[in-house]
Amino acid sequence: AWQSLGHVQWPVGSALLFFVVPFTLVAIMGTNKRLLDPEVNQESDEARGLRGKRGRLHAVRSAAGVASFVVFVLAM
Repeated sequence: AWQSLGHVQWPVGSALLFFVVPFTLVAIMGTNKRLLDPEVNQESDEARGLRGKRGRLHAVRSAAGVASFVVFVLAM
């Protein structure tokens, strides 16, 4: 679509959408693994902090997905 229409929105939207995959693998997966560790007491301050961190990281991932959707809609 970018080559045929020449709109820069298409690669920008694609980059935002692609960002979700490595971000999940690098940032979120480590936090999830730590939360699933049987040695972590789920009632501890550490676990509460990890759940908060996971929520913030998920918000970043969701925002990237929404942003890519908006860019694609505007490009159409």
